[in-house]
Amino acid sequence: MELERAMLVLPAEAFQVNLRNHKRLCDRKAEQLRTLLSQLGDAGDSATVASVLEELSKEIDEFRTALESWDRKDQEQISNLRQRLRILLTEAGLDTQMLDLAQESAQTPAFARYQVTDSDAKDTTERAREPAMDSGQCDLSQREVSTDATQHRLLRFLVDFMLRQGYLETARRAIERWGLAPFVDMGVFEAIVPVVVGLRANRATEALQYCAENRRRLSRLGSSLELNLRVQEFIELCRAREVNAAVLYARKHFNGLLASKPDADADPRALEEYALVKRCVTLLAYPPETSCEPYRRLYDPKRWDTLIEKFLSTHFELNMLPSVPLLDLLIEPGLAALKTRKCKPYTLETNPATRAGRASQGPTSIEGPVGHARHQEVSMSTGDAERGQLASSAFDEHVSALGDRARLCPTCAYPFNALAKDLPYSSHTHSILLCRVTGKLMDEHNPPIVLPNGNVYSAEAVDLLTEQRPDGRFVRDPATGHEFSRDICRKVFIM
Repeated sequence: MELERAMLVLPAEAFQVNLRNHKRLCDRKAEQLRTLLSQLGDAGDSATVASVLEELSKEIDEFRTALESWDRKDQEQISNLRQRLRILLTEAGLDTQMLDLAQESAQTPAFARYQVTDSDAKDTTERAREPAMDSGQCDLSQREVSTDATQHRLLRFLVDFMLRQGYLETARRAIERWGLAPFVDMGVFEAIVPVVVGLRANRATEALQYCAENRRRLSRLGSSLELNLRVQEFIELCRAREVNAAVLYARKHFNGLLASKPDADADPRALEEYALVKRCVTLLAYPPETSCEPYRRLYDPKRWDTLIEKFLSTHFELNMLPSVPLLDLLIEPGLAALKTRKCKPYTLETNPATRAGRASQGPTSIEGPVGHARHQEVSMSTGDAERGQLASSAFDEHVSALGDRARLCPTCAYPFNALAKDLPYSSHTHSILLCRVTGKLMDEHNPPIVLPNGNVYSAEAVDLLTEQRPDGRFVRDPATGHEFSRDICRKVFIM
């Protein structure tokens, strides 16, 4: 449930922000109305009174319209939050009856006046009230396919993976098809795109605008994202040898930080920021082609990739999301249980997705910089179809290069080998053998049998494959299609 904390926190915070904004607007509008009322009391003639009354009536009508619009939006947010609570309670195996009773008690005549008119909100509300939801299931498809809460969770995690990989259009279609609009915060991922595109173009304008819009939240988080962006803009001015512009920029943005040197026992973050700005200002004396450290590293163009990683991790932390896909966090425990010392180590040089991404010479996906480039490198500007073809060709190349590696081992097979790279080995010292035909355990009662080509199946599976042949004397290997005499198949003994 900790993985899905953002499902409740994000809409609750958005609702709280809306309430604060509404309060400020209400206070401002109330002050305007009080001013008009005072003017009405001071009016000397009937013409002035009529003019003030007309303006007062207009302001009241506008205020009422705004209140009704706010209420509709608030009711829609509350409806989405209620649906999220219901599905989380269902996943946890808890009764949703109390939530339904609370919803009924809130339906007073005052609330009933303003119903959500958006078609999507109506559809999702109707789906939430269907009996299938109360029995632990939810209608997630336009084809009325009923799936349980576990399947619903998997679909949400798949959409999360698509969004992090840059498949925004595919994610939108999946959300529409599966009816996940109330459960997915598309805005969180849509806000990433313009900032990442700007940073990849060596432009910090969009990122600085993002920092300005979220300055209070970034300050509470203690983030140094804005400072790093300012430093990079100063570095670019020094790279272009625009010394005068760089000096003016430093005076505007760095004077306050350089004026007060932190003490030795100050916050380590403050010391680090002071040292960074001090080194940055020294770039005025060093050209871009300098070989002197650490100034050579400051001129390194790869700093833009570091800024992308910094922005993504900060953005996900602001929205209480892990920096890696939720799907990965579910898969990794299973991979760790299957990983043995015989599994071939994963390297970026042997990963076909890396080679394919380098061949295309395109930038990484929005997920690429976060978490050790765990997934295929794709371009944000590349279409979903082209990305699918790239993934397909990389998979085919990997399958052809498997060689002696276990074809059915998830920790060795692409793309899971990237996830398994840094996972610990399984604590089991003895392997459990399962037949890939029957799925049953191979032991002394159902011993493993090896075919002449080296493929191993259980004795029960070999007998079953033999019975399927007309003569009953040959075994057809389901993996290769080759046929062998049953007499030359031998029992395997594992020491």
